[in-house]
Amino acid sequence: MPNVPIVQNILAANERIAQDIHQQLHERQIFTLNLMSSAGAGKTTLLEQTIQRLQTRLEIGVIEGDVETSADAERITLAGAQAVQIITQGTCHLEAHMVQLALQELTMDSLDLLFIENVGNLVCPLVGTWEKISK
Repeated sequence: MPNVPIVQNILAANERIAQDIHQQLHERQIFTLNLMSSAGAGKTTLLEQTIQRLQTRLEIGVIEGDVETSADAERITLAGAQAVQIITQGTCHLEAHMVQLALQELTMDSLDLLFIENVGNLVCPLVGTWEKISK
């Protein structure tokens, strides 16, 4: 069997960026939760209710991941939190570099709590199936 050299771990760059994000949030003492579930499971509704109940005590930010719309970020803003939308255009989850760019759009100095509403890997099989069906 031939010896195939492995030049670099594909996920190494993503891991480095994720560690940088973790360190940045830790230094600023921003508690962060990553929410992931299938579409329609109620993530945005849960966030709206949480924001309404905590907004007088905590400054809340939300990074919204969605395959193609900004509707959830608009709902979050109306609920009273900072929101940044990431439209993944078919990607099944948020990657570290996407989150890193979104963090630059938030007023981090005032945040106490950050939610990342992730797209969710459960979208992946559906997107691939839809692309095959729609061709």
